[in-house]
Amino acid sequence: MSSASQLICAVVYTNKSTEAAQTDSSVISCVMQEVITEMKIKKVKDSLQKFPWFYRVDRSKAELILENYTSDGSFLVRECHHGGANVPFTLTIRFRGRLFHIQIRMRPDSRFALGTLKSNEMHFLSVAEMIDTYKKTPLQLHSNGKFFGETKLTHPPIVYSFSNKC
Repeated sequence: MSSASQLICAVVYTNKSTEAAQTDSSVISCVMQEVITEMKIKKVKDSLQKFPWFYRVDRSKAELILENYTSDGSFLVRECHHGGANVPFTLTIRFRGRLFHIQIRMRPDSRFALGTLKSNEMHFLSVAEMIDTYKKTPLQLHSNGKFFGETKLTHPPIVYSFSNKC
């Protein structure tokens, strides 16, 4: 049994009053939503393994991988370890000698979007659809809140010393 399932069971069996039961219902709903989100993200991660641009590495390893690629638009998608359940991935892009790390968010409707929530934002059914779109459509990059430039995603790195399957 997962820790989330254990938590749900603990909440159900420890509270007995009606008021507590209503609170339990809210807690259970919240925990169940987290469990469902985690399951969706695990399924997405597993499906991304087949793509050459997906790496199960942290930020510093992503930077090491891309440091030898000088072409604008060189990129990879990696797991995000600090963004919480709704930010499972980061798109790391090289542009004009710099690296940009852009969060990939999973919206409440299970679609994916880049960065922070924006009105009329582009959103996608999958991370793969997002990558395919930005291979054809320039992606605007910002630094310190200012427009820095735009680039298409050109090619993922080919690296033999880091495993995609870590």
